[in-house]
Amino acid sequence: MQLFVVPMVIVVIIVMVCLMFNWLAHLGSKPEDLVDDLTKLNPGSWQKALTIANMLCDPNQAELRQNDVMADRLAEILQAQVERGEMGDEQIQLRVYLCLALGVFEVNNGLPALVEAASTQQQPQEIQVRMKAIEALARRADGMPNGQETLRADQGVMNALLEASKQFEGGGDEKALNSQLRSRAAYAYGVIGGEESLNQLHRMTADPDMTVRFNAATGLARNGDARSAPVLLDMLDVQQVTQDDGEPLDMATSFMVLRNALRAVKQLSESNTSDNLDELKVAVQRVADSDSGGAVAVDAKLALQSLND
Repeated sequence: MQLFVVPMVIVVIIVMVCLMFNWLAHLGSKPEDLVDDLTKLNPGSWQKALTIANMLCDPNQAELRQNDVMADRLAEILQAQVERGEMGDEQIQLRVYLCLALGVFEVNNGLPALVEAASTQQQPQEIQVRMKAIEALARRADGMPNGQETLRADQGVMNALLEASKQFEGGGDEKALNSQLRSRAAYAYGVIGGEESLNQLHRMTADPDMTVRFNAATGLARNGDARSAPVLLDMLDVQQVTQDDGEPLDMATSFMVLRNALRAVKQLSESNTSDNLDELKVAVQRVADSDSGGAVAVDAKLALQSLND
C-alpha cells in the first residue's frame, strides 16, 4: 500500500487538479475571443497565444486549422510584434507562441508573417523566435495542401532558410544557438524537398556541428538522395562519433543517433532504386549482428529488408 497504492493516488489527484484548472481556463473561452484579447497587449498575452496554439493542436479542432480569417489575424499580430521588436521575455514568448500557432494552420494564409519572423534578428534573444518560425514553416509544408510545392515556390521562405543555414558567427552560447538555428533549417529543407533544398542540404553535411550534419543527411535520405550516405555511415558507426568538444556521446544520444540513421537508411532505400547502397547495407548488417536488441534491432531488420528489396 505504501509503495504503490498511496503514491498512485497522489499522482492521480495531482493530474486531476491540473486537468480541472486547464478545463476552467478554457471554460467559455472561444478562440475568436482570445484572438481579440491578443490585440489588447498586456503581460499575459503570451499565455493567450499559447492557449490558442493548444486549441489548434487539438485533434478535435480540425475546422479551426482551416480558419483563414483567424490565421490572417494572428499573422497581423505577429507581424506587428516583429516590427516593434520589443526584447522583454514576455514579448519574445508572445512571438514564439504566435509562430507555434501559425504553424498548425492548414491554409496558405500567414506565410509572409512567418517568413518575417524567421528572418528577423536584431538582438540575440530573437533567435528563439526565428527557430520557432522555421519549425512552423516545416510544419506548414507537411500540413497544407500542396505545402511542399507552395513553400519551394516562395522565394521569401527559401531565402529565410538559406540565411539561417549560413549563420555561424559568435562563440559560447551564441555559437550553440546558431547551431540549433542551422539544425532547424536543415530539418525544414528536408521536409520541403526540391532541388534547391537538397543541394543546400548536401553543403550542410560538411557543417562543423554534429547535429546539423546529421539533420542534413537524414533530410537528404528522406528525399532519396544518396549524397546522404557518407554521413549516414558515420551515424551507423556510432561508437566512433564524438561531440564537437571531442567527448564521446552519452548512451541516450548514441541510441537516438543510431535509430535515426537506421530509419533514414530505410527511407533512402525506399525512395532510391538506382544508386549503389552496398556500403550502407554492410553497415546496417553490422548493427544487426551487434546484438543491440530492442528498438535498434527492429529498426536494423526493417532497414535491411528495405535494402534487400
